[in-house]
Amino acid sequence: MFTFGLGKGLSWDTLKAMAEQTNADKDAGEVKRGNFIEVDEPSNLRSKMGLYYNYVSRIGSQPRVIFSVPYKGFFGLGVVISGCLPVYHKSQLKGVVCIDRTVSDLLSDVTYFNKGELNYAFVLDGEARVLTHPLLPRPQTIRDDPLFIRLTSLERSPQTLHVMTSMIRGESGNLTFASDRVISRGNTRLEGVQTHNVLSTYFWEPVEHTSFSVCVVLADDAEAFTDTWQTSSLPQSFVYHRLDLRAQPNQCSFLHRVCLKDKTSVKFAPTAFVNPYEYLDTEETKTTVDRYELYMSGRSNSGDIFFKVNILESMGKEGVRESVAATFHLETILLTRPARFAIWRYIGTEAGVFRKYPGSRMVKEFDHTQRPWYKRSLYLKGVTSFSTPYTDASGAGTILTLSQSIYQGRASQQHKASDQVTAVMGMDFTLPYLYYRMLATYPACTQPEHRCFLVDSSGYIVIHKDFVDTISSGKTLSDTMVHISTKERLIALDLVKKNIMRKAACVNVQEFSNQYFWKASSEISLQSSVSSTFYAMSEVPGSNVFLVIVTGESPSVPPECQRCERKQDLSLCNSAACHCPCYSPTGIYKYCKDTFSLQTDGWPVCVPQSTVISLEDLRSEEQDEVSKMDDCFHYSCSVNMR
Repeated sequence: MFTFGLGKGLSWDTLKAMAEQTNADKDAGEVKRGNFIEVDEPSNLRSKMGLYYNYVSRIGSQPRVIFSVPYKGFFGLGVVISGCLPVYHKSQLKGVVCIDRTVSDLLSDVTYFNKGELNYAFVLDGEARVLTHPLLPRPQTIRDDPLFIRLTSLERSPQTLHVMTSMIRGESGNLTFASDRVISRGNTRLEGVQTHNVLSTYFWEPVEHTSFSVCVVLADDAEAFTDTWQTSSLPQSFVYHRLDLRAQPNQCSFLHRVCLKDKTSVKFAPTAFVNPYEYLDTEETKTTVDRYELYMSGRSNSGDIFFKVNILESMGKEGVRESVAATFHLETILLTRPARFAIWRYIGTEAGVFRKYPGSRMVKEFDHTQRPWYKRSLYLKGVTSFSTPYTDASGAGTILTLSQSIYQGRASQQHKASDQVTAVMGMDFTLPYLYYRMLATYPACTQPEHRCFLVDSSGYIVIHKDFVDTISSGKTLSDTMVHISTKERLIALDLVKKNIMRKAACVNVQEFSNQYFWKASSEISLQSSVSSTFYAMSEVPGSNVFLVIVTGESPSVPPECQRCERKQDLSLCNSAACHCPCYSPTGIYKYCKDTFSLQTDGWPVCVPQSTVISLEDLRSEEQDEVSKMDDCFHYSCSVNMR
């Protein structure tokens, strides 16, 4: 930093201190002192300021690549970093040469680090900025200039400061201490997060010839993730989801999509590839798909140079082919045990393999490990998780997802909550069908003096007669995330009063807000049931939902209890509202210091929300082809309740 003082007989103490950085934060990294220059005459200002050029034009030691702050690129590439070097000729600076790399490409190995649920990695630059971390959005999802956050704002264990300071100094090291893991409870925006305090070891190392430093965090008592599916044979067949590139026999129409009724299809998440960014950035061709199929079925040509260089090196990641082979057995089960009432059935593995029935094409950006149903099952291990109603992207109308985690196999067949999950299975059903199944399962709900609904462990309504009535009238549910505090306000008040619903929060560092959510019964040891003068509530065994039966006349709503006024997906917090999930602006971000004033015992940071996936482009592409196809299935609406 160069400072210039213009005038005579003035005090230059402040400008000198700025140039010498006498008050610099030593924890922020190396301090490079500049110069203060006094300019006594205004006419000399230009020549005096020219001394700065003479300073930077001198060659010192071998110049080091200077990396820019990540910024939004000008050509639609997303967030990029420029790596620059000075150009000298005869010891004189002539200019600067730079190369731009997308952050998605540069940091993909760390972003998609996949070695178990409790293990992760992150990257810092020399100014203590976090470039990638599980608590920040993945680089390819960022649409604007990124927000720069220090590690101590994301991870608030006291020892984190030591790790950060050592990393920005370019040191290597390791340190073991207890730190929090923040995991999503499903739809992070509305269902919130849960924290686990885990004894962990941090290993960090500088990246040679850069200002970056990488840290890998391993939980001490966590089992290393090895997706070693026990299978002695390769799949008898393999169908990649790109039916537009390699058509299959017996293609048919289902929900106005090109589908396969006699086969499943497979799609890979970026984590299945050695180079995830290359997969996302490279256009797939028929040749690529053919060689995927040859490799997965074990029929590849060992002398094929394309295979060796492009397929084996990218798809040879541990556990991928084994996952494909193991999940192939699901295809046999699905075809021999048809479920007339299921829309889609699927399984996604931690290794990055997604198998779906009926087989159909997916968008490339789809990553099952980032979907709410997958995250919810990782959080609620060992139970069947219900989603709230939502509109199916494939056109099935309003549906719900039921999902369950699958543990890595043990000879004893005994599992505990900390065991490694190797996959999650899911099924989609229409809302009306599940409503009628509820009535059939609980006859009391059919009595005219009763009305029933299902609510999940976050307080969101899963099934309600009003939802079904809206759909039956030909309308679309305008709001599919309805909280009990909005729909059944008096019951919500009673649950809060009885401490069955408890409020929690997380800090959204992207929006500078606190997000408030609710945790209900199953997480607060509700043993059997709750009753009141006008309702009863019981846990549905082996699930995350509770049956509520309204048995009497509801009391009047207190006058101070207003409806939740929602803006987009969350309400602005209002003290008069009936315990709505909501958000409130937070003043914890200090703009001048570029830091968050977060306490070690305060709310955790929110996990980034899953991105929205649209299939509209695929539906449009398939429209002409679908119009010429026979239907895959023939349903009776009165039977299948679609």
